[in-house]
Amino acid sequence: MNYIREALDNLIRGNARGLEAYLLEVCKNEYIDSTKAEMYIYMLRLDGNNRPRISDLASYISCCIVDYCIPTEEIARAKKLDEEHNTTLYTMKLYKKAEGLFTNLQNTGEGGELLLSIMTQSVLKIPQVLCKMPLKTNSQVHYHGADGLYGKYDEETKKLCLYWGESKLYSNVDEALSKCFDSIKPLLIEEGATGSQRERDLTLFRDNIDFNNDDLENAILSYLNPDDPNYLKLEYRGVCLIGYDEDAYPKDLSGVEATIQSTIQSRISEFKSKISSRLKYRTPLDDFRLDIFLIPFSDVEEFRKKFLEVI
Repeated sequence: MNYIREALDNLIRGNARGLEAYLLEVCKNEYIDSTKAEMYIYMLRLDGNNRPRISDLASYISCCIVDYCIPTEEIARAKKLDEEHNTTLYTMKLYKKAEGLFTNLQNTGEGGELLLSIMTQSVLKIPQVLCKMPLKTNSQVHYHGADGLYGKYDEETKKLCLYWGESKLYSNVDEALSKCFDSIKPLLIEEGATGSQRERDLTLFRDNIDFNNDDLENAILSYLNPDDPNYLKLEYRGVCLIGYDEDAYPKDLSGVEATIQSTIQSRISEFKSKISSRLKYRTPLDDFRLDIFLIPFSDVEEFRKKFLEVI
């Protein structure tokens, strides 16, 4: 099944190093005891005046909305027309279309969902396989269901792995973790119940599959078909992004990046314990593979506000 793995790898969008100027790695692949989860922490970089780059991060991810919102075939068609007519008109139309799909609600979590998509692809090397944003019936209403759907072929287990995404931005890390795990649990553990949110999302995936590659689409559809033997090799996993307010960022802009990083590193065991206890409390969630991004913000609400301003 090298073909599926390679074809999915080709769907990964964006610059793998694009976030390095905005987020600094604190830790990665931290195994959560007695679970199948791993934790990654990335903190905000500071600019030359020791200011956390919240505005700059919001601006950067806003430039990624076409990749996030628009299906592969539609992007390819726009690029072809741009080349034929020596213009950028058709790509700009896609940006305007993508921009119109986001809400202007003050409590929007769509900035976190977009950041989750970028990090899943740039850090984990797992592509987005379903563009959910064009499926919204109202741009001013949040999409119901998973915050993203990603997929890869695992050479070790010989399975197709679908990753259900969930992002939560809260000032309090405990609340963010609990809300996130409450949301992702039914997406992973439901046993294919008719009418379940997972089955509705899978139906959307089947009906809107678009990789601009017929062979890959047919191969993936075989794994999604309960009547096909490949269905037995379909594994559900999760990827989460937790944004929270971190006191290690000084309010007087006197912070030094290395000092802030060290302070957050000193809490790694604490974070792992919080994650472990919450997963075990929501058993059997502790028996599912989860990749968990923790993003310590200087101010989660400011990130929300800045994202709304630039989108």
